[in-house]
Amino acid sequence: SRCAVVTGIIAPAVPFASPCVAMVVGAQDCQLALRALLYCVFDKEEGPIVCCSDPPGAVGSQFKPLGRYLLPESFVKGRVVSVVLDDNVVLGAPVYIEDTMYDRNCFQFNICAVISSHIDVEPYRDLAQHLASAFHSLEVEIKLLSNFANIGLIQ
Repeated sequence: SRCAVVTGIIAPAVPFASPCVAMVVGAQDCQLALRALLYCVFDKEEGPIVCCSDPPGAVGSQFKPLGRYLLPESFVKGRVVSVVLDDNVVLGAPVYIEDTMYDRNCFQFNICAVISSHIDVEPYRDLAQHLASAFHSLEVEIKLLSNFANIGLIQ
């Protein structure tokens, strides 16, 4: 039997071949803990968008209203934000890099984890902080995220 039927912003259950997805197997049943990873960025024309996700196509149209919560004002940078939507918790630590090389002199992004709302989210808060730190370094050092030609590498 399938381990998860996912609703809300996540697409229907698909087989995961990605190393980014972990299975949590309990004694009674199995539950998909990490359902997806999202790369969200602030686009100067469209506002907050999901550039890519793992698994591909993991988000639906419900993301647009969540964008302002996942990429909020800069005073939230470095803090973990979470949004509960149906049976999912979307959490990440928004990153803001100020530099004159970027449009609007700032590059805003968030690598978000989408997990089941039925498990303890505390360990995933640490994951969100770690992802923010790692991708902040990659952006500062090699402009991995702001160069949209690299989207294929990120996926």
